[in-house]
Amino acid sequence: MKKLTYALVIFTSILFLGLTFSYNPLMANPTDEFDEEKDIYLNILTVNKEQYEMTKALVGNNHNVEYLFSDEKEIESFKTNDNMISNVLNMDLFIYNGLNYEDWINDIIDNSKNSNVGIINMSRGIRPITTELKSENKENPYYLLGFNEYKIALYNIKTALQERDIKNRSYYEENYNKLVKELDDFLSKSKEELKNYKNYSIITDTDKFDYLFRDLGVQVKKIKNNSYDYDGTKFILVHDKELGNLDDLKNKMKTDFYYIELETSSTNSKVLTDNVIRLIDAIKNKSSNNGWFLCIHKI
Repeated sequence: MKKLTYALVIFTSILFLGLTFSYNPLMANPTDEFDEEKDIYLNILTVNKEQYEMTKALVGNNHNVEYLFSDEKEIESFKTNDNMISNVLNMDLFIYNGLNYEDWINDIIDNSKNSNVGIINMSRGIRPITTELKSENKENPYYLLGFNEYKIALYNIKTALQERDIKNRSYYEENYNKLVKELDDFLSKSKEELKNYKNYSIITDTDKFDYLFRDLGVQVKKIKNNSYDYDGTKFILVHDKELGNLDDLKNKMKTDFYYIELETSSTNSKVLTDNVIRLIDAIKNKSSNNGWFLCIHKI
């Protein structure tokens, strides 16, 4: 009996020592009470200014936010290099558009596997639209021009911030909810106003505003090579500048146009609401006039 008791004591001691040495404080729950009280200062890098503005709207002055490119042409022509990759790896968060908007992004992702940088794909959860015109059967990367998609991207940024800066989770949540409410209210009022105008239709030679049209509930016809058989219907033509000069378009089409402009520019933080205001104003002002075409020119 004494031998059995002695053996049990030895076994229990060994088990206790094993558990003690196997404990790793680095594996602790990231949401424990100590982390919740920890002050965090993040260095955040985004690809373009629009993503920068979205992030700043959530973080305020709590963190450092920077962006890489001012316009789309810089993103398209960019080639990764060691200096740029090193810059990204020294950040806490790197935020990008996704849906093949940055065709060089895999170089960043591959080099980040052994680093502490958080790589955030804003398009996660987006229901992409397939392009029909310029590049057929590809995912349309211009989802930030749509309201619902913009909110999903904003949610992805907010979640990444909350995971890294636990102490200020409620602050990011409040800012996010405020931004979403403003967008929802504006979109709801805009859709109600559009119901007042029936005598128009929209054609376009670009895929870039598809997310906006989907959110507004607007039906659009697609054309290629500026070719359209005019049947007397009043329409808005949404034109992509990359497909040709505006004056060249006027010469090709046989009917007079009234021209307005929509934006894809990442430098305008109000591009969503500004585009809708311009679109509604054009419909409102011209839907009752005979013989007018509205050309909405992408800038």
